[in-house]
Amino acid sequence: LTFSSQNINGQLFLFFVVSLGLYQLMSPILAALRAGCMLLCTSVVTGICRILVMISLSLKFNNSQMLMIAFALPTCLACMILLFVVIPNLLNGFSFSPRLDFKVLKSIRRYSLLSYVSNVLHDLPYQLFPQYISNQIGPASTAYFYIAWNFFNLITTLGNSFSLSMFVEGSYRVNKVNELTRKNIIAVILLTGTIALTIFLLATPLLLLFGEDYANYG
Repeated sequence: LTFSSQNINGQLFLFFVVSLGLYQLMSPILAALRAGCMLLCTSVVTGICRILVMISLSLKFNNSQMLMIAFALPTCLACMILLFVVIPNLLNGFSFSPRLDFKVLKSIRRYSLLSYVSNVLHDLPYQLFPQYISNQIGPASTAYFYIAWNFFNLITTLGNSFSLSMFVEGSYRVNKVNELTRKNIIAVILLTGTIALTIFLLATPLLLLFGEDYANYG
């Protein structure tokens, strides 16, 4: 084994992708088990730990490798706690024992493939737009744009959360799908509109939290 910088970055990237992929798998599992409070607590604690670890490591190590570790390590630890402690308590008889079951893969491949393709197509503009801004007007302007862009993402995430909840509840109460759909659409429109209007009216004070330049150019 050679421990070049390129190899270390590659290994960290694999660790980052696997841990984040597992964490994203845990979220819908908790939602399916109707453990919304646990999902909220896990997300909040993991997010706080990421920030604290990143701040701690950045004070001593000023490089991208440490930042990647700081983001991935709390995520990986959260996955381990969910897999071995939380989910076994929520799901009777569950024990984590990984194995490859081709029958299961065959039964879900069509749905999973279509779901994956649709998610990629949905997320692609969100990922490409900041890159486009950077190429057109430079990285400095992208920094100002990215903060404002995250406020937009904050609003649109609300609809995703409601849709996941509706998917779960609709699975439990099939006869109530139409009613749940109608209530969710109304709730999303009202909440999204309220938050969007609030951010629109308070845009300058909110951006001032990140600095005067962000308020001026964001």
